[in-house]
Amino acid sequence: MNQSVYLGNNRLLLTTSYGSKLLCPSDDLSVSLELAANGTFENPLTQYFLQNVKPGQTIVDVGAHIGYFSVLLGHLIGPSGKLFAYEPNPHAYAFLMDNLSINYLHDRVCAFQRAVYSRETTLTFHASKRFWGNSSIHPHAESYFRHYVDEIQTISVDTVVLDHHLCELESIDFLKMDVEGGEYQAFLGMERMVKRAKVVIFEVNRAMLQDDWDDFVLLLRSYRHQLGKQFFVITREGSTVEMDLDIILGAGECPYLVMC
Repeated sequence: MNQSVYLGNNRLLLTTSYGSKLLCPSDDLSVSLELAANGTFENPLTQYFLQNVKPGQTIVDVGAHIGYFSVLLGHLIGPSGKLFAYEPNPHAYAFLMDNLSINYLHDRVCAFQRAVYSRETTLTFHASKRFWGNSSIHPHAESYFRHYVDEIQTISVDTVVLDHHLCELESIDFLKMDVEGGEYQAFLGMERMVKRAKVVIFEVNRAMLQDDWDDFVLLLRSYRHQLGKQFFVITREGSTVEMDLDIILGAGECPYLVMC
């Protein structure tokens, strides 16, 4: 079991599997629980980044949460790289900022307390109080509470359109997105960025996308037919295997879909 120390004030300090310090909320039963037990979270994606991210690269982290991947990516890109991190949940954002600080990464990471969306507005964000990683721009469906004993706090959050916010970026090496059902709306606001990004990694989850699912399917198929995008899944070891998009869409679920 990974060594961790309770610091008080709802804060747990641990060492990740990739060797960095990380502060976690001690009352979270999702990301923090996994990190406290194993020192890693979403290990296939962790291994993928360790194998593929290089110094000097430019990366966008949409849905940075408390900063597990932002810290990893910040170390991998080095001082010559650049990372743009977005996290709308004010509670998670506070941990993100502290984790960037204790790992000395503010020189290469720009963090924004914003939800990435299709237009600039103010949204109602549904923040899970017990399973922080399940927070979403969508209200949680009734089926969610059959699996989780949870409390949901509604928070007003400001949004950002990536095509506008990062319009000066010439190219992006990796764009990682983990937004629990907000993928379709986020993609609508990054049409130019999808063309510029060499690799986009995101989750497919029909249940979380809710009413956006059918439009999301059409959008991904347009990326394949109009932009010539190819799709891959990430194996347990962090390598990629090409996959027919229609198989993924038929399943309605894929934790890490890589679009190149």
